[in-house]
Amino acid sequence: MCRVSVIVPVYRTERYLRRCIDSLLAQTLDDLEVILVDDGSPDGSGMICDAYAAEDARVRVIHKANGGSASARNAGLAVARGDYIGFVDSDDWVSPRLYQVLLGLCEGNQADIAICRFSSSIVGSANNNARVRILPRSAFMPLLLSDSITSHLWNKLFQADLWRGITMPTGVVEDMLVAPSVFSRASTVIETTEELYFYYLSRPDNLSNDPGRRAENAYRRGVAFRARYEMAKDSYPDVCGTTLRSAVRFFASAFGWMAQAGGYEAEQEEIIHYFASNRREIFRPGSFDVKSAIGAGMILGAPKLYVWVYRIFRRWDALG
Repeated sequence: MCRVSVIVPVYRTERYLRRCIDSLLAQTLDDLEVILVDDGSPDGSGMICDAYAAEDARVRVIHKANGGSASARNAGLAVARGDYIGFVDSDDWVSPRLYQVLLGLCEGNQADIAICRFSSSIVGSANNNARVRILPRSAFMPLLLSDSITSHLWNKLFQADLWRGITMPTGVVEDMLVAPSVFSRASTVIETTEELYFYYLSRPDNLSNDPGRRAENAYRRGVAFRARYEMAKDSYPDVCGTTLRSAVRFFASAFGWMAQAGGYEAEQEEIIHYFASNRREIFRPGSFDVKSAIGAGMILGAPKLYVWVYRIFRRWDALG
C-alpha cells in the first residue's frame, strides 16, 4: 500500500515523457507510486518507462496493446495500491508540491476529492495567494454537471474507494463521461486556487481537423451532457437549462461534422430524435439562445440546409 497512486497513460510522447516522470519523482510527498501504462506506443516511450522503473522502485510499468487513454487508465486503476488516485497525462508536468498539497487538503478537511488549478505556463500562482473552497455534494454536483467544475481528471486527487467498480468508457472525452459517476459518490470536495498542474498546449498531433474525429468528439460531449441533463432533472433542477443547452450545442456541431465525414446516419437520426423529444424545452421562449434554437430547428425541419449553412460558417471561421 501507499498513500497516492499516480496513473500515467503513455502513447507517442517520447519527446515529453521524461519531463513528466521527472516532475512526479520530484514530489515532496515520498509515499507514492507512479504507474506508467505503455499503451502500445510505437516510439521509444516504452523503453523510457522501463528505464525509470529500473532506477526507482516507486515506478511501475504496464505494457499493453493500444486501446486508447481510457483503456490505459483502466489498466492502471486495476493495479493501483494507493489510498488516493491521481491522473497525469504523459505530455504534461506537475509542481513538486502537487500531491502533498492535495493530499493535505483531503486529509485535513475530510474531503473525498481535492482540486487544483492548472495552467499552460510553468509559472504557477504564488502559495501565499492561494484560497481554498470546501463544497458539500449539494454545491459541487451542480457545478460539475454544468461544467463550472471541469471534468478533467488530471488536476484532481480522488479517494480510491470512489473508483471501486467504475471503469472509464473507451473513446474520446472519457473524463466528461465518467466524472459525474465518481463525484456522485463523494460527500465533500475541496478546491485550491493554487496552480499546480501544467499542460502542454502546443503539441501538434493533439490537434485534428479530421471531420470524423471532430464528429466523434462533439457527439460524445453531447452524450455526456445528455446524461448530465437527466441527472439534473432528477436532483439538481437549477442546472437543467445549462446542461440541456450544452447537449444541444454539441449535438448540433456533431451533426454538421458527421455530414461532412459520412457514415454517421444512425447517430444523426439519434440526434434528430433527441431534439424532437425535447422540442418543448428547446423552443420554450427565453430558455435557449437564438443561435442554438435556430440550429436545432433547422436540424429538425431542414437538415440538409443546416449542413450547408454549417459548412459555410466553418469556412468563415477558418478564414477569420
